[in-house]
Amino acid sequence: MQTEKKHDWGTIVAGVLLVVCAFVCLLMPGVTLVTITMIAGAGFLVSGIMDAIEYARFRKQLMLSGWVLAYAILDILIGAMFLLHPLAFSVVLPWLIGGFFVAFGVFEIVMAVRGRSAGMPMWGWAVFSGVVGVICGIMFFLNPAMLSIFIALFMVMRGATLLVFGWNAGRMLI
Repeated sequence: MQTEKKHDWGTIVAGVLLVVCAFVCLLMPGVTLVTITMIAGAGFLVSGIMDAIEYARFRKQLMLSGWVLAYAILDILIGAMFLLHPLAFSVVLPWLIGGFFVAFGVFEIVMAVRGRSAGMPMWGWAVFSGVVGVICGIMFFLNPAMLSIFIALFMVMRGATLLVFGWNAGRMLI
């Protein structure tokens, strides 16, 4: 059965946007760091508030311990500190992002190997992308001052991966 060659334009556009964002990170590293710190702070704050609401609403039904509330309060405090002092907390951000990149890279490698077993074409590109993600994550721990460069490299790799997969979407469908 011959499949019609189609492109996944949504994936292609997402890839192009990631590559453009990578160049912004390279051109404005200070702004990048403060912006990411503030986004992380907002994320912690919202997560903590939602966890506290969940605790208040469902503590009896789900038999939630006080640790759930303590974790919610900790998230709220961390989020507030990130938002109130983004420059001070941008120092720890490379380690948080590095951990995420390593985890994401390992996940991508595992999924690519599983995809190979299932007959997925171009699995090697996904393995390469995962390895680059792991290396960038490790580099955050070794040289946190290079955060913007490693984020840009990671975004270029992810953007290129999305471009390759989006352009070849028709060939990957069975």
